[in-house]
Amino acid sequence: SNGTFVNGSRIAEPTRLQNGAQVRLGTTSMTYERRDPREVEAEDHLDRDIHRAVEYARAMLPNPIESGPVRAEWYFAPCARLGGDIFGYQFRDESCFTGFLLDVSGHGIGSALHAVAVGSALRRGALPGADLCDPASVAAAMNTVFRMEDHNGLMLTLWCWSYDAPTRVLRFCCAGHHQALLTVPGQTAPIPLGARNPAIGMLPARQWRAEHGVVPPGSRLYVFSDGAFDLVGADGRQWTQDDIGRIVAQGPAEGLPEPERIYRAVRAAAPGPLQDDFSAVVTVFE
Repeated sequence: SNGTFVNGSRIAEPTRLQNGAQVRLGTTSMTYERRDPREVEAEDHLDRDIHRAVEYARAMLPNPIESGPVRAEWYFAPCARLGGDIFGYQFRDESCFTGFLLDVSGHGIGSALHAVAVGSALRRGALPGADLCDPASVAAAMNTVFRMEDHNGLMLTLWCWSYDAPTRVLRFCCAGHHQALLTVPGQTAPIPLGARNPAIGMLPARQWRAEHGVVPPGSRLYVFSDGAFDLVGADGRQWTQDDIGRIVAQGPAEGLPEPERIYRAVRAAAPGPLQDDFSAVVTVFE
């Protein structure tokens, strides 16, 4: 009388269940699993390992900066398979503020741990020949240290920046990564920031090109991983960077951190499972 549902659809004929099927009988819900106890134990062990890897990656992320000439905040949501996102930012001295967001190829614990290792080297300034206030030299040094052939075939994309507070000059290098967005008071559309450079680890050492510009007071820099738009919307359409740009253009919401606002807007428009980690770092230049 209340109907029988398999994966949300009411059935009228006998239906063969696949492993993991969701079955609802009236108000009672069940998950059908066709696995022996050893398979269940192995999958549970893997889930625990992934959870520990997520917590380890979170522990490496920076605290928000809530006051001062530069403010910064972020939002991170790992996908079910665990991707290779990591990011960070810090003042190198009284005037130079630096930051990065990188995305290692592939999914799983291997990609996540490689991202943590690279991010740790960046934060500690442990890259030979790199001046962290010079984003192009950072990309070149990373390419020398983290070659694909030396790291299980893993390459990565990078968007890194430095900001000189006295002169308000923002320098950035985009290595195989998509564009970041800059919002400027008085302008309705975000400004895309990016340059064509190869990803890290793919090619022999070469020169990376950095861009720069003066940032007006009150500007906001939005740096994303591709998990912010590498998804399918509720209408079945594949998202592009233009979609995330329209969300950014709507502007901050009262009482809600800006990176979280972006995440909520994305999930409302594309409610399906995340195909990749979602990472968003928003920096405000007072």
